[in-house]
Amino acid sequence: MIRISLHLDKEILHCEIMDNGVGRTARSGGENGQWSKKSMGILITGSRLKLADSKNLKEVGFSIEDLKDDNGKNAGTCVHLGIPAILD
Repeated sequence: MIRISLHLDKEILHCEIMDNGVGRTARSGGENGQWSKKSMGILITGSRLKLADSKNLKEVGFSIEDLKDDNGKNAGTCVHLGIPAILD
């Protein structure tokens, strides 16, 4: 299941993308979530958001959260994006 939430707060579009998959730590082979290589998609996304943030707003950027259930087992992933909104 994938859930996408969007809301606009002043000049920032907040986007939350959540899934209930196996999670990044399960796919990486370890509980500490260490990846053997850097994701080019993550690096490119970060660079593009920095370029788009002409006002240096603190909320622009992204973060990735590994979700756990009540027993501490992997319960998916949640990505938070803050995107500058151009309002004319």
